[in-house]
Amino acid sequence: MPVSSRKSDQDQWLGEAANALAEAERLTGLLALARPGHDLALAALQAEIMGLRQELERLKRERAGEKRRDFHPEWMKYSAWQAPVR
Repeated sequence: MPVSSRKSDQDQWLGEAANALAEAERLTGLLALARPGHDLALAALQAEIMGLRQELERLKRERAGEKRRDFHPEWMKYSAWQAPVR
């Protein structure tokens, strides 16, 4: 299989996965409106969808050639949760 064909198949898969996640988000929103007493179960489902969306975005960035952005250990000293409380 030529590289360009394989790349377009992967791009198509990423697009279809993004559409499926958007539909899943829409449906969980409708369920939340229809069944307000099931918040905990829906929250877990929405968290799973969010995690999948983040993973999909990471894959898209990798496909676009973007380098992984890790934080330098020194930068963590300046984060909000590491700052001393005044």
